[in-house]
Amino acid sequence: MGDIGGASARLVEAGRPLPDEAVADFLSRFPLGVCISAIGSGDLAGDDLEILCKALEMVFETGHGMSLLSATPGYVAKALTASHSAIRRLGARQIVRIMGVDLDAQTAQRLAEALLVAIQDDDMEVASASALGFRELFSKWQSALFQSGSTSSQLREIVSSHSDVVRIRALELVLMIAGQSQEGQQVVDSAGFLDPLLAELDHYDDPLSCLAAWSLFQELAGNRQGAVVSPAFWSSVLQAIGPRFVRLLHDSRDTVLITGAIRVAGHVLGLAAEAGEALCSAFLQEAMTILERDDSDVELASTVFDAIGQLGVRRPGAEIVVANACGVLALVLDTALSPRTPKQVRISALHALATIVGAERIKAGDQQETALLSAECEQQLEVSIHGAAAAIGRVASPGEVFWDLLQPPIVEVRLPLYRLLSSLAIREWCASFICIHQPLLNHITTPGSEVEREACEWRHTCVTALVATARRACAETMATENVNAVQQPSLVAALPLLEAALVAGVFGSVAAERGMHETHLIATRSR
Repeated sequence: MGDIGGASARLVEAGRPLPDEAVADFLSRFPLGVCISAIGSGDLAGDDLEILCKALEMVFETGHGMSLLSATPGYVAKALTASHSAIRRLGARQIVRIMGVDLDAQTAQRLAEALLVAIQDDDMEVASASALGFRELFSKWQSALFQSGSTSSQLREIVSSHSDVVRIRALELVLMIAGQSQEGQQVVDSAGFLDPLLAELDHYDDPLSCLAAWSLFQELAGNRQGAVVSPAFWSSVLQAIGPRFVRLLHDSRDTVLITGAIRVAGHVLGLAAEAGEALCSAFLQEAMTILERDDSDVELASTVFDAIGQLGVRRPGAEIVVANACGVLALVLDTALSPRTPKQVRISALHALATIVGAERIKAGDQQETALLSAECEQQLEVSIHGAAAAIGRVASPGEVFWDLLQPPIVEVRLPLYRLLSSLAIREWCASFICIHQPLLNHITTPGSEVEREACEWRHTCVTALVATARRACAETMATENVNAVQQPSLVAALPLLEAALVAGVFGSVAAERGMHETHLIATRSR
């Protein structure tokens, strides 16, 4: 055993990548079977065992080593269930390589069972690699892995584990299997694997495990955006978790649990709107209740507005928010625009409002139709914004409200405000009230009005959106010869100033800026 230990040490000292002749020499003296027997014998000292495992890992990274591993895939399954952690880590690091090998049914079954054992490992590297390996193995073999019944029994035991970490890890695996394909969904449904996961959602007395279970659905929502999860399975998941989520908001008084669940729900609800508005409307009703509580703290309120914004990322969700009979849009507007709102909550409300009106559905003046809502919702949006501005009290126009919000030198507030203005500015009625308000227009078109790089970039994004809208208004005016249109004159008059600001760029150009504000003042002066 001393010889193999010394040879392994010399191989490790040679470093990566190993030359082919060094690999060939090592394996000629100590074939793979001999190495595996040495590892399993228990005769190697701890350091020698670690070094041999490291040497074999380096060997498997070479073409010759990979060919040996491919010819004997059972070694990986054996390594994953070994008693020594170094051997299990060696096996875990070969999982990705072995997945590229054409396995026979018996070997695939053995490997699946070994992977399920390794998922419970205390070593995170081994457990994580094994979970990923099982998902990959299932993607190739599908329900064939569960035909013997032993795999199902194993997984059923793991999802009921007394260890919170192991149980959540197994439930995550179940969810990913079900989301891969219709066959995966059938396997999970027929075995009842989802029942323990749904039960976790009701364990309010264990907030950490409950939140961990909710977070699995957030990950599933992320995969859904990448079109990995089948629509049918996603729909069934929403039907199962929707009532539980609403019940949690209604029944629980644990602020940490509610805040965490709402944060997860924001990502889920952004997709839920596609499956129907009942769940979204129920969430909005509970959200309103939370926001109207006297004991609603700043973090919880901010999280609720973040979730409302997530719901508004896609057009169906945004239209649900705008058309909601509970007055959600009015509350978002009031919170975003009112000078009484705490800074953190205002920032979240401004971002939510920007998302609802199209910030994530458009790029600086392009693809207008993608960002706009239905005609009814657009009308409701316009009425609501004017109403919210009037409700502030001492001002009469949205332009004045936005101008007031830009006055405090708080960049954290100015950034979401620019994001909101950029999204609103694709609409002629909004671009018009910006251009009519001279101080607001001057601020937006003056490069020196901002100092921080991100604020400068967002200011210029707003200019870009305004230019696109003003050009569109000019084109419509020329096409119809309607020079007396209600909203178009201010945009037509502001176009030279806006285009100069666009040309000046993010940080400005003195030559492009010189004299344009005076020109605009003359163009917009009452006659």
